[in-house]
Amino acid sequence: MTSHLEQIRNLWLTKLRIGDLAYERGDFGTALTRYESAYHAAEELAKPDCISVCLIKKAICMSALNRMDEAESLIRKANTIEATGVLDGNEAGLLHHEFSVLLFRLDRFDEGLREEEKALELLNKAENADCQLTVLVLKQLAVYMTLEKQFQAANSLLEGAIRIVLSASTIGKDSLLHGQVLATQAILRINEHKFEEARQLQEHAIMLIELHKGQFNPKLADLYKIFAKHMAAAGQEAEAEQFLNRARLVSEHKKLTTKIW
Repeated sequence: MTSHLEQIRNLWLTKLRIGDLAYERGDFGTALTRYESAYHAAEELAKPDCISVCLIKKAICMSALNRMDEAESLIRKANTIEATGVLDGNEAGLLHHEFSVLLFRLDRFDEGLREEEKALELLNKAENADCQLTVLVLKQLAVYMTLEKQFQAANSLLEGAIRIVLSASTIGKDSLLHGQVLATQAILRINEHKFEEARQLQEHAIMLIELHKGQFNPKLADLYKIFAKHMAAAGQEAEAEQFLNRARLVSEHKKLTTKIW
């Protein structure tokens, strides 16, 4: 017979998974509600690691909803849990990575870089470091290096990320994560003015992301806008406009399907 605590833990996991599904389809309000329910279950479990996970996921949703102050407050609350030493290397690494991504969205790049470096340090020390998280951290560090025009360092980080992607049984060459790393690599090539390589990487990245997310996922529209921004900054105005048009098509499709359903 299932104990009360086991029931609560199952509820916590279920609410997290439902929240994750809602977040992936861009329904951030529903995701936030589910993560809030998971948070209450974690409090009843009195498990700091479970509470920390919920705080991070709630912060990610707040960020997606442009509620940045609330997102930062949640991350800092999770930081107080980390300070007690109850989180393992992967859990603490995830916390610092998500804080870095939030700071990046706030254009606080120096702070974000420090958080991402801390995440990598924790993962390097961790026993059985999460390979997917390690790839995400390396990818985000490469973004910071690209911003600072440290292209050699960015290349090295992305090559390391791709080695993990291709060697890890939990990821692989056809994974969404591979597509995300290739997209970051494409942005680096644009900034290096290596446009032919960038185009090849862009199409490979888009193919993999479409494979996992569909042709009209809002995150694909976001990626097109990012490509357009970097292409325009590099003087490739025509290609920038093409990506903006692709982004508009995705956005218009979302509006149309929302009206239909």
